[in-house]
Amino acid sequence: MRQKVVDSARRAGVTRSLRWVRVGQDLDLLDAPGVLPPRLDDQLAALRLALCDDIGQAAYDVEQVALAFVRLLALLEPVAAAGVAPGLLERRYGLPVPVLGIGADDGALVRAGEAPRPDAAHWLLAAASRHTSGDSLRMAQRLLDDYRRGLLGPIALELP
Repeated sequence: MRQKVVDSARRAGVTRSLRWVRVGQDLDLLDAPGVLPPRLDDQLAALRLALCDDIGQAAYDVEQVALAFVRLLALLEPVAAAGVAPGLLERRYGLPVPVLGIGADDGALVRAGEAPRPDAAHWLLAAASRHTSGDSLRMAQRLLDDYRRGLLGPIALELP
């Protein structure tokens, strides 16, 4: 439209009522407030909404969402369509994500047939120690903010 027609923001509560906007001669757009159920039974959907900042921060634990995000990135990394660059968190924050089941000293291998699992909690604590004076909540918020601002690159949380 090249002009501001309705109030909008990334936070909830800005759009309060339905409003029709004429976009073109044959096209009208209905601007409506988002409606979320009070309880989401699909935890993956709830995680995606929290990651995109589509639900209020009071509805979730920031550190738990950040930990789930680190694990999700590890799952999406081998999928080219997801857009997660190999070693993304290591390049951005200077720390590799350790893998559960591989000892740091002995180089023990993950059990045969078992996919390596990221040690998200260890990574978050190490990143907090390095970047936020040991404040893991601040580091978790920083990780989420970096994703939301696109500083981690374009990442698809859902694939077709």
